[in-house]
Parts: sequence; C-alpha cells; structure tokens
Amino acid sequence: MQAGKKCLSALDNWNMFSIKRLDINDIAVAGRIGQKFLQAGNVPQTHLQDLLSDGRNMVIAAFAGDAPVGFMVAYRFSGLAGKTLVYLYDIEVEPGYRRQGIGQSLVMALIDICRDQRVDQIWVGSSLSNRAACALWKATGATRVSDQYVEFTYDLRAPD
Repeated sequence: MQAGKKCLSALDNWNMFSIKRLDINDIAVAGRIGQKFLQAGNVPQTHLQDLLSDGRNMVIAAFAGDAPVGFMVAYRFSGLAGKTLVYLYDIEVEPGYRRQGIGQSLVMALIDICRDQRVDQIWVGSSLSNRAACALWKATGATRVSDQYVEFTYDLRAPD
C-alpha cells in the first residue's frame, strides 16, 4: 500500500494505517470493501472494472495492514460554467477505527488528487444532523454554503 503525499498527516498512529487510491489492479479489494461496508454482496467484476478503470472515478481506501478500514468514492465532472468539479459521494470508516484521523486522511488524499488534476471545487452534501460528518468537512477546510440539505433520488430500477 502506498500513502499519498500529505494523506497521513492527520493520523496520530500514521504508521499503523495506509491510504491508497484504488486502480484497475484492485478489483478484489474494491469488492471486499463493497461487501464489508455496503453489504453489496458479490458485485459483478465488470462493474468494478468499469469503476476503477475510469479516471473520473476516485475510490480511495484506508488500510490497517491489508484490511480495509475505510473508504471514499468521488466523481469528477465538467460543469457548464467551465469548471471541473468533484462530488464526494460516499465516505465511511469502520466503527472501531473512527476518531483516529482516517476520515480526515481520506479527504486530504482526495484534495491532493484534485489539486493535481486542477479541479476547481469539491462538493459534498451532508445532513446537518450528521454532526460527525459536518465536523469532518469543517476540519478539512470545507465551507458550509447552506443551512438546509434535502436529498432526492430517482430509483430507476424500482418495480412498477
């Protein structure tokens, strides 16, 4: 496992953890993360190949030894205003490893990647009642832009 340039600065026990952006060679690891954190069952290998081979997708994982203990998924896209944006879609740290700086390290790894790719802005949505998430965004330098957060979804695979 490789640690990013600044990724581990937030960890008190930095030598116990590593942070890595997953790539096409990490299909099995991505599958384990999906099963462990998202109860995803057996995700088809072709789906994981598509996810990890598309450079716009950023899957970053935290490891204690070889065991994944946290992850994040973010997506880069171009906006009509001429800016390159990243949406931080999902982040989770295993309960026994929380409050050790792993979430901060995952976010800082994403920030480093985005700076290298000349991304203009990272966007993350969060419920204001999720105090841990709001504290994480604030601790890593995010600016709160709204007093409310409402999320809607279109489930395109729902039964009729």
